[in-house]
Amino acid sequence: MPWKLALYREATFNAVLLLLRKAPLTFEQRRSVVLVSRDMSALVNVQDDSGVLVGNWSGNYTPYTSPSAWRGSGKILREYWESGGEPVRYGQCWVFSGVLLSVLRVLGIPSRSITNFNSAHDTEFNRAIDRYYTEEGESIDSGDSIWNFHVWNEAWMSRPDLPPGFGGWQVLDATPQEESPQGGGFRLGPCSLRAVKLGQRMNYDVEFVISEVNADIRTYIVKENGEKVLSRVNTSHVGKNISTKAVGSSAVNIVTNEYKFREGSASERAALLASEVQSEVEVEISVDKEVLVGHNFTVVVKVTNKTRKSHDYRVRIRGRAMLYTGITGQVVKSSSANITVRGSQSGEVSLTVNAADYLKLLEGGNFIHFVAMVNADNDVSAVETHNLRLKTPDISISLPPEGLKLYQPASLEVSFRNPLSKTLYNGRFELRGETYVQPATVTLPPVPPRSLATGVLTTIPVKKGSVELVVRFSSNQLSDILGDVEVDIAGP
Repeated sequence: MPWKLALYREATFNAVLLLLRKAPLTFEQRRSVVLVSRDMSALVNVQDDSGVLVGNWSGNYTPYTSPSAWRGSGKILREYWESGGEPVRYGQCWVFSGVLLSVLRVLGIPSRSITNFNSAHDTEFNRAIDRYYTEEGESIDSGDSIWNFHVWNEAWMSRPDLPPGFGGWQVLDATPQEESPQGGGFRLGPCSLRAVKLGQRMNYDVEFVISEVNADIRTYIVKENGEKVLSRVNTSHVGKNISTKAVGSSAVNIVTNEYKFREGSASERAALLASEVQSEVEVEISVDKEVLVGHNFTVVVKVTNKTRKSHDYRVRIRGRAMLYTGITGQVVKSSSANITVRGSQSGEVSLTVNAADYLKLLEGGNFIHFVAMVNADNDVSAVETHNLRLKTPDISISLPPEGLKLYQPASLEVSFRNPLSKTLYNGRFELRGETYVQPATVTLPPVPPRSLATGVLTTIPVKKGSVELVVRFSSNQLSDILGDVEVDIAGP
């Protein structure tokens, strides 16, 4: 989803000046890009200083704006400025990053947004995510979590406060996660990217970022007597893909190797000092590669007996609705089964999940978190997890044969197939194209199950050039269906 930075609007400029006045910096300190950017990462969130955005991950945003509804920084910063600095509701990580990106660029600081998939949230700053499960497979809260994705910023600057060689790209994060160990407050950075890759402690907040991109996941099974048994250490799940937008195009630029050495290499392990755990039983969870929301699917748990003797296993599978931050909700479906697996062989247990099991329970992001707990007859246990994101259909966009011309009305035909076995009510398509075209909306009649939702969006181009047009569909039953197309707007 493109994010409009709104850099050249008067309200954006005034809002940034307001933030600069709120920053507890002397005029001399304002000469330091290190100090200014650090304070901006704090002021974009509301936690300590009546900043720009209130974070909300509850799923309940009424009567304010849902984080997924924002399309750029302009409206947020204008609302903040016009209210005299009243916090705007609500934001999540990509919104915090988009607003901070606008703020930094208005201040003349080169910056970009970064997305980290499988991002660790380490509350103890120990470069490890500890997960605890009962012998029945119930999760025990440890404070640590794995976000399916997290978005932060990088800014390019020199670091005269650090040893030579640690300037360049620096991580900044305005999303309020943990208070900074260096000076307190919900802020992060600037944190040298080179320090993160080398695993070196220095200002600011390097430990937290190292964990975000390279923490090990340590899984423990807690027995009835309270004993914690280390079941598994996963050294490669966190920081699976770190990327940003390429310069001059919408292509994805992978920057994972700028944050860490290749997974499993001697340098990567030396930077983290991880350990391996051997187990007598191995558990794998697999799901169909792509599951469209509204459809049934099957989860398969594969149990591999790594001993030479035959063993009996109790296999429990449980799926829960999950937010992208890793917080789980209600149980979608669960089952258990007993299997016998010969030595050095594998056995499988499957769970069929119907659309009716999950549709009313899904929260933002359409994620389901599965846990498989395996207990053997020799008192050996193992646990595995799997996060499934249900795919939503893409919107098809048909442009007029003559293309788009400046100041000439243009009609776009848009459509997608309702994947649900229920009717969609209060559906509408919305068109956005930065400042190049006028916004457009069309309201739809009820869309029957599995049928095609169609509409015509009429807009007027008001600026020449190349632009990515984005169409979004929302309804009471299904939302955040997206489609996009690149167009060239010609002159009159």
